[in-house]
Amino acid sequence: MKYIFILFYTVLTLPVFAQVQKVYITKNGSFSVNKKKAISYILIEKLSGDSSYLVNQYDMSDTILMHGTYMDSTLKIQDGKFVYYKKDRTGATEFEGQIDTNNYIKTVAYYKNGTPTGTTIEYEARNLKTAEYTYTEGGPRIKFKKYVYRGVDAGHRMEGEILNDTIVGKQYVYNNVDNVLLREEEYSNNVLINTFVHMRDAQASDDFWKYMEKKLKKYREQLSNDVPVLDFTVDKTGKIVDAKIVKGIKPDLDAAFITAVVSAGGWHPATYDNVAIEQHFVIKLIPFVYSTSISGFGNEKRGIRNFDVKFIYK
Repeated sequence: MKYIFILFYTVLTLPVFAQVQKVYITKNGSFSVNKKKAISYILIEKLSGDSSYLVNQYDMSDTILMHGTYMDSTLKIQDGKFVYYKKDRTGATEFEGQIDTNNYIKTVAYYKNGTPTGTTIEYEARNLKTAEYTYTEGGPRIKFKKYVYRGVDAGHRMEGEILNDTIVGKQYVYNNVDNVLLREEEYSNNVLINTFVHMRDAQASDDFWKYMEKKLKKYREQLSNDVPVLDFTVDKTGKIVDAKIVKGIKPDLDAAFITAVVSAGGWHPATYDNVAIEQHFVIKLIPFVYSTSISGFGNEKRGIRNFDVKFIYK
């Protein structure tokens, strides 16, 4: 949250200015009248019939970086809605290799008489929300929600409260699709000291992976060009049911994939508070010769050599 205030820390010493003023900002954050030394500039406009000042910041290509309103001429008291933008000029975002060179909203925040209020929302890319911070009226605690898109917690949402950048008490981890509480994490001074797990994912044994490798090895060439997507449920007994192809290659291969998955067996059912439950999966079969692990999307499996299987919760 601190970076929200960094962009304009140098602006706070501005003198009273005319109706509209353009100010260049250098790399070290100081003001300059020399455009060649600037990395961005701000336009400051006194709103007519009001004591407020509208501020817009742009990079040197005239791409907007931020806009918001201050109550005073020295730009110390933020008031109303502030929007911060980001532009990826490299041509690729971090999320699933998507290309998006357009400017997108990075942060939306609200202030009242210089104090954060309401809910601040942060984004990683276009409409990809990464965090929400909700300020309590008259209190120092901030409620947060953080959304995870990669790693072992991909598809999960963390909720809790922070005070002075420190997690207070417990952080709650949910499946962001169906809002199932997966686990509770207890913190002390931002250090995890205890975890209570509610949801334990269905687990495939080594025998399952060995069987899949054996049955699908002969299709490696076809799999190197296309990636089939399979949909199935692991029932309360660990049996695979309702298996179907979401994205296939051709009928005979698709039938072989379904047969292999259903015949393999070797699954342990998911549990919630130690009670067996059904769990739905979507998997991608990707040839990965010489791999020693299976990287999970939502959880992680290990022990197969030739196939990378990604688990995606619906």
